[in-house]
Amino acid sequence: MSGFFPLLDTYADAIVQLPDYVKQALEHESYSKIQGIRELASKLANSLSGAILKVEQARMALLSGKGISEETIATLSKLADVDRLMDNRNFELLPEIGGKRPSTRDMTDLGGVVSESWVRTHARLLAALGKFAKGEAVEHVELPEGQAVSFALSV
Repeated sequence: MSGFFPLLDTYADAIVQLPDYVKQALEHESYSKIQGIRELASKLANSLSGAILKVEQARMALLSGKGISEETIATLSKLADVDRLMDNRNFELLPEIGGKRPSTRDMTDLGGVVSESWVRTHARLLAALGKFAKGEAVEHVELPEGQAVSFALSV
């Protein structure tokens, strides 16, 4: 599915396995675990890192000349309208190495400002480029936070 991004498969596999975890919790009468499983499902489904991976997958597909698949265009279209993404990194769990090394937060920084707005903007633009590359007309691309780029692409 993801080629250059096997981590996307990890996200997808985890989401598919979550119902089995709920089933196992019910079978073992571990009802208190179900809420945690639901929270994990929400975190995976709304992961900022996962969304960034999907955008980068589309960018790599364009750069490699493969084009953006219909499935990826559909995913990008959903990301373009996502209400909320969560940064699930927990810096409290990662110890600071200290010394002359950069902080753990700096070493795991996503590089510049990569936010929900960045994901929505790139998802919209890449979905439009993917459609254009497939010969579809693209009339208007609405960007988040009131920004708009209006252009018409035709083959």
